[in-house]
Amino acid sequence: MCTRLGLAASLVADPPLLLWDEPTAGLDPTARRFTLDLIRELGKTKTVVVATHILSDIDQICDHLGVMHEGRMIFTGSMQDMKRRLRRDGFSLELEGEIDSIRVLAQEVNNMEGIDAHLGPGQTLLVRIDNDRGRARALAEVLKLIDDSKLSLQAVHSGQNATENAYLQLLQEEEAHGFHR
Repeated sequence: MCTRLGLAASLVADPPLLLWDEPTAGLDPTARRFTLDLIRELGKTKTVVVATHILSDIDQICDHLGVMHEGRMIFTGSMQDMKRRLRRDGFSLELEGEIDSIRVLAQEVNNMEGIDAHLGPGQTLLVRIDNDRGRARALAEVLKLIDDSKLSLQAVHSGQNATENAYLQLLQEEEAHGFHR
């Protein structure tokens, strides 16, 4: 209730700039959805600055972001710029079937040119596609192999947790620079 009250109080004077720290922290799913929708709507006519550690919220509401690490700004730019930092050449395929069949499928996929596959957690096949290979065609070929096998495809994920991965990559690069800055 304190979070809701704080958000409401900040809107009373209809300011052109809103600075919100962790606006969805501690909210139930319905209130969280409402708050994210509110931020998106307010962002059309106001500048809304949100500080949060909930990177899935950033994905949903931000068009520009800044990343701070140990008191320094290490990145500013658009969400597209942030995600472009990652190679988006991989897929995660959730499968249903016997693990031995998934291992056989992984070997078949590894025999394909420009595609690498390995088992992930559970019954997941992680597929990486080389840069010189078309993603759509490569995925179609892998899906055909799945269709021909005794496996059932449950879900396909691409770019999963991209913002979180880009953030972690930024932190690793920053720490790698160490005292060189």
